[in-house]
Amino acid sequence: MLDPYIPDTYLWDMLTLRDYIQTNHVRQKDLAARLGVTQATVSRLVTGAAKPSVELAAAIKRETDGAVGFEVWVTSLSSPAAPAAPTQEHPHETISS
Repeated sequence: MLDPYIPDTYLWDMLTLRDYIQTNHVRQKDLAARLGVTQATVSRLVTGAAKPSVELAAAIKRETDGAVGFEVWVTSLSSPAAPAAPTQEHPHETISS
């Protein structure tokens, strides 16, 4: 689910890190050097195995001239959490977080 506070048209103008690297023919190794991280870190970001810190997300936005913005990382986290399953003692009661 996308963040309801970010206009859809804004999100469509942004690239994922994977798309940016492919579109601009950037090597992960070179981007990693510019960001001050390892190529392995960039690889994990590209595959979705890791999310960047706020500081790293800002550096990515800066290094990609805004093509890969903060919202790319945040929208996948904006889905509301599912309510907890009912407990054995109270099968009709859910626990809210």
